[in-house]
Amino acid sequence: ESLASRDTRKQQLTIIHDVLEKYEHKIFCGDFNFDSSRNFDERDKNPLENDWMIEYFQGYNDIWPLLHPNEKGYTFDTEENGMIKDHRPERM
Repeated sequence: ESLASRDTRKQQLTIIHDVLEKYEHKIFCGDFNFDSSRNFDERDKNPLENDWMIEYFQGYNDIWPLLHPNEKGYTFDTEENGMIKDHRPERM
């Protein structure tokens, strides 16, 4: 898991990018736990991880905001998910 490791996540995404570039038609999908408002580690003052992804994966579209422009689309939400309510507050 690379959730708290910017360098590992970037390395993983670079490998994925390089593999996909070989193909004319491609779909890159998954739950990457990027947050469009902050990094996983709130002390991390670097640019947002998903900003790097947008820059590196030019021509790809994040389908969630295209289909649901008024919804955040959190997939890990301690405010809503009863199974994880006792964990530290998170919304990704």
